[in-house]
Formats: sequence, structure tokens, C-alpha cells
Amino acid sequence: MPTATSSDGAKIYYEDFGGAGVPLVFFHVWGGSSTLWDDVVNQLDRDVWRLITIDYRGHGRSDKPMSGYTLDQFSDDVVCVLDAADIDKCVFVGISMSCKFMQYCILNAPQRVMGQMIINAAPASSFSPPEAVKAKWLALAGDENAWFEDAKNLFLDSVPEDVIRRKYVSSWSDIPQHVLKATFDMAALDFSDRLHEILVPSLCVSGRFDVGFPTEMQKNLVAKPLKNSTFIVVDTNHMFPIDNPDLFCLLLSSFGSAFRR
Repeated sequence: MPTATSSDGAKIYYEDFGGAGVPLVFFHVWGGSSTLWDDVVNQLDRDVWRLITIDYRGHGRSDKPMSGYTLDQFSDDVVCVLDAADIDKCVFVGISMSCKFMQYCILNAPQRVMGQMIINAAPASSFSPPEAVKAKWLALAGDENAWFEDAKNLFLDSVPEDVIRRKYVSSWSDIPQHVLKATFDMAALDFSDRLHEILVPSLCVSGRFDVGFPTEMQKNLVAKPLKNSTFIVVDTNHMFPIDNPDLFCLLLSSFGSAFRR
């Protein structure tokens, strides 16, 4: 099981699917794991891309320590994975709250990143669900079936229940409550005043049917503050890589082609 040892000793799980081309590093959603990207990595051409997925600390097959849930430590975790996988520079691909972690990592290690694809992102400004919603979700920690009833609203109606459970909800039951709370707290931090420092090409994608992360918020708080961004809207819900993996891979491949050697 491939792991990288982070600066505080935590073991961070990652998978290197190989490939001879531009490295793509994938960041998963809050409450999930790298299984979110299964369809995507199976579709992308290994002759064109090198594919890396990561389980954040506290998630999936990574260690679940009581501490280390800060933007700086998450950034260190990612850099340790890049070092372990012998990746000098790469393109980051993130969704939802992970976009916030991802962009902070770019600010900490700009020399390691060529570009970023941002999907239905939590903004770099202070962002958090209402307290009642947070309390409800935290109370569901470890209860996969109860979480499914809320989580299914993140997907298009056409996505089968078994796919939602396998790609996302099944990861929920393994994440301790203290991890869910701490990562919520991370999302409330504000570094929006530094977004102008991110100069790499950024493709910002908004799902037209994403109620929690509406298009206007994505356009004004996520795309506009970036100096080198392209903003597009697609007909999906929040979980674009699962709602329509074919379209997702097409957009990613088109964006990533600019970085091919």
C-alpha cells in the first residue's frame, strides 16, 4: 500500500496509476476518498497522463490522527506525496471543499504546480454551511445509510444508488467525527486576499444544478479573483466527475493538453 510520510509522521495514502505524460493529481471531496475518481482514472489515456490520487489525512486509507487538520499541514501532506512519487511539477484537479485545500497548497508550493482544474469549489473566503446543517451532518458520522439520504442530493437523479454508495457514501462510515469537524473548521478560514498570487492557468467549472455552490458564487468568488482563469458552466450537479465522467474527462483532457511536453 503506497504511502508518503508527512512532516508530522502521518502516513498519507496515494495511488500512482502510472502513465508517461503530464502528472495529474486528484483531490477528493469532503467526507469522501479517492474512490471518487475511479471512473476518471479508468478513462484517461495513460500514454498521455500520469495519474495520482490522494486520500487526505483522516480519510480513506490514510492515517486518522487527532491533530494536523490545518491548511498548512494538508499542504505539507500533498507535497510529501509529490516527493514520494518523484513528481516535480503537476496539474491539480479538485472538487468542492478540496479546491480550497488545493489552492492553499499552490500558494505554499507554487513551483510544484503547472495548472489547476477547479470543480464546484468552496471559495478561498470564509465559507461554511449553516450551523444547523453542520450539526446534523456531524451527528451522522459513521452512519452510511443516513448520510446517503443527504448525499444523494449532490448527484443528478440519473446516477444509480449503488454508484453513489460505492464512489462516495461508502467512505463516510470510516471517517471519525473529529476529522469531519476539523475539516469543516478549515473551510471557514479566509485567504482570499492571496488569490492574486496564483498565476497558473485555472479552469473553473460550475455545475448548473448545484444548489449548494451556485454558479454566481463560483463565478464571483472562485474564478474572478484568479488572474489566469477560464470559467465554464456544465449541466451537472455538484458531483460532476460521477454525474458525467465522459464530459469531465473530455474537459480535463482539453485543458491539460496545454501542459503536454
